[in-house]
Formats: sequence, C-alpha cells, structure tokens
Amino acid sequence: MKLAVPIALMLILTARAAAQPGAAPPAPAAPPPMTPMTPMMSMPTPPPAAPAADDQRDEGTAVLLSVGGTIASWSVVFAAASVDHGSNGVVPLAAISALFTPGLGHWYAADPSLGWFGLRVAALVPIVYALRACEDDCSGLEVLGYVSLALYGIGTLGDIITAPAAARRYNEEHGALRGLTVAPMLSRNTGGVMLGARF
Repeated sequence: MKLAVPIALMLILTARAAAQPGAAPPAPAAPPPMTPMTPMMSMPTPPPAAPAADDQRDEGTAVLLSVGGTIASWSVVFAAASVDHGSNGVVPLAAISALFTPGLGHWYAADPSLGWFGLRVAALVPIVYALRACEDDCSGLEVLGYVSLALYGIGTLGDIITAPAAARRYNEEHGALRGLTVAPMLSRNTGGVMLGARF
C-alpha cells in the first residue's frame, strides 16, 4: 500500500505533463513584398539546340558545283556546235552560261565572287574585237584568242580554287548565331524573354 501511493502520484504527474501543450513552432516569416526593383526569377536555361545539318556549307559541295557547272556548260557548247555547224541559238546561250557556272560554289556559300566573274567577262572583249576586225583581215588575231582563253581560264580556276574557303567563311560567320538560345522568364509582376548565347 505504501508503494502504490508513490506510483499513483508519479502516474498523475506524468499524465499532467503530457497534457501540457508544448510551445508552438514559430510562424514562417512572410515573404518580402515584390517591388519593381526586385530581380525576376528565371527558369533554367535549356541547352542550345544542335545546329541544323542544312545550315552548314560543305566545302566539297562548293567545289563540285563550280567544277560540274563549268563542265556541263562547255559540254553543251561543244555538243551544240557540232549540230548544223553551230548555227543555232544553243551555242551562245551555253557560252553565256559558262560565264556564270564557275561561280556556283561561291553562290552556294552566299559569297558571289565578282572579281573572278569580272575576269571571265573581260575575256569577251578580245573575242568581240577579233570578230569585228575579222571582217576585213583575220590574220594575226590568234593572239587575241589566247588572251581571251587566259582570262577565262584564270577567272574559272580562281572561282573553283577559292570555293572551299567561301564555304568555310560562311560556316564561321554563322556559327555564333547557331549558339543562341531563347528562354522565357517568369516573375510575379511581369514576364519577359531571356536571350543566351554559347560560344
């Protein structure tokens, strides 16, 4: 009986202590009010998309266009010249196209080479002079033919040889634009667009 009283007293005190409410946790602090000067919260920037394959200019394609265009033009000239002794409208049209086709590789690279084209046009001057002078006397005009051939050959080779460099320049100049990324920005007061670049 003497032992039961202290045990009962201890149980009562324990129950009373358990019934006492503990200290309430502190309330979370309210976020500071948004002002126009508060920096905007931005979403994570997605990685830039890989450059599109068709946005590149291939050096081999540039050379192939210049060489293939030149061969095609002169093939038509010789084929048309063998028909009716060349007295047809195809020969002059094919000859005119032969002025432009060596520059196809540069046009492909968005870099028209007017200097080399100018040399090929200049090759027409001796030919036109020789044709006009040949009405009276055609002797001694072979030199003008060689000059025309030299000018055309230099202008053609220049376009073909420099076509890969034109393709490389195009790829270098457009490389920075392919690294640009556009991502939205969110905030409580306003929205916006964020522009990022990868170099």
